[in-house]
Amino acid sequence: MLFVFLIFETAKLSREKIRHQFAIDAAAFVEMTNYSDFLNRSAYVNGPFPMRIFFEGFHDTPLNCLGREPDGRPCNGTRALDDVLYDDGVFPRDPGNPTRQDFAAGESPWNIEFGGSRSGMNSEDPVVSTPGGDCNTTGSQNHTNAGPSVGSAVDNCVVIVSMRTAKAWNINWDDANQIYKLYVQIYQLLGSVESAQYSVLSRLSAKHNFLTKSYWLNVGGDQAVTEATQAANKFDGQAGGFMGAVNFHCAKHVMFMGNQIVTNVLGQPYQIWASDPPPTMPDTIAECSQSGGGLFQLVTVRHDVLQAMNDGWTAEAHWTSPSNYWNIDVNGMMSGLDANGPRVRATAQVVGYGTPPFNAGVWPQPTPKFQVRTKP
Repeated sequence: MLFVFLIFETAKLSREKIRHQFAIDAAAFVEMTNYSDFLNRSAYVNGPFPMRIFFEGFHDTPLNCLGREPDGRPCNGTRALDDVLYDDGVFPRDPGNPTRQDFAAGESPWNIEFGGSRSGMNSEDPVVSTPGGDCNTTGSQNHTNAGPSVGSAVDNCVVIVSMRTAKAWNINWDDANQIYKLYVQIYQLLGSVESAQYSVLSRLSAKHNFLTKSYWLNVGGDQAVTEATQAANKFDGQAGGFMGAVNFHCAKHVMFMGNQIVTNVLGQPYQIWASDPPPTMPDTIAECSQSGGGLFQLVTVRHDVLQAMNDGWTAEAHWTSPSNYWNIDVNGMMSGLDANGPRVRATAQVVGYGTPPFNAGVWPQPTPKFQVRTKP
């Protein structure tokens, strides 16, 4: 009979431990999925979405050359508008496959980057402004073929149709304005999508509701509420700084050029007009307002935080063992090893950051292949 009771009590204690372990495993996994989803969605907003939008919207619009290309080479027929815009650093895409329709399942990382004068965006700490002098203001509403006059520099300014492009390609002033309006609409939309994702994660991660509710549903009882709170506090000690590691990069001003036909200037059939001074972008999302305002460009997550997520964040809960036939104080016995008695823990990881076969990333090389795993 003693042996039967021993088997029964051991099984009861083991069952209770397994029930709590399962609860903490599930809770940590579900909570970490929120962060993994945010990283994957942000990667899409940074690269694949604008790459696809600009291809669909501008690739079928051919441009005629006005004489010679910006680097001095003779023109070779027409060129697609999205190719010209990419050279001005307007949007990111795969430089090796400009007409790419999709990525293969095993392909990683996704090589999506800015080109031309804005190649400086392809770094862990991107520089939004277009380098060079096209964003200098003169107070006038047009520029001549000689190029813009030197004026006071405008900070945080992006050029979407540069002077060299306007000189080489037949982009009239009205078309340049349409490009500008579409560009603003596209990145306002992308910014709204990213802001909504950030807002959702902010609410979900504030008290780690997915973790606490998942744990409570699997354990049940009033004590489970306290245990779930302990697990959330432990998890927050590692995850609490994540939201501050997310950075929205925005452009305060946008500059663009275009050709305007003139009839009263001998020997000069057109002039290059510019949006001078560069229009100031409205603050449409709060995250851009907090960093000086402007038009959303992309979002980054600090790489030390991504590495910490790859290593894993731990949730831990202390539980109370049930009474037994011999009235042995199991909780007291465990307190000799841990002042809080028996406990269960689980470490959830967001794997894939910079490691094969996923090579996941938010920026640069935005590759939405983050996955969640748990370990005891």
